[in-house]
Amino acid sequence: MELLTGGQMLPRLTDRERYYPRYCENDIVTVARSLVRALAHLHLHGIAHRDVKPENILYFSESKDPTVKLPDFGIADTNAHNVNATDMVGTPQYIAPELLL
Repeated sequence: MELLTGGQMLPRLTDRERYYPRYCENDIVTVARSLVRALAHLHLHGIAHRDVKPENILYFSESKDPTVKLPDFGIADTNAHNVNATDMVGTPQYIAPELLL
């Protein structure tokens, strides 16, 4: 992976003084589209990331460019089509609600 100097998404969502103004609608759409494409590509190849969260979304640069990358495959599963839906892995605050039932 190339060097990503833009940092994590979390500070851009929470540090209002440093990253003001907040996201515009076009930036949100660009980031969401990139993440959905990345996850679709992973799932097409049988990989489940299992820990998507703002801390695991990195920006390419510190500029306003909303290009993001999805790293941290430490708990990814390479058998995504057969992942047991009851496996409790990932960061608790971001686990799918249906896994908590």
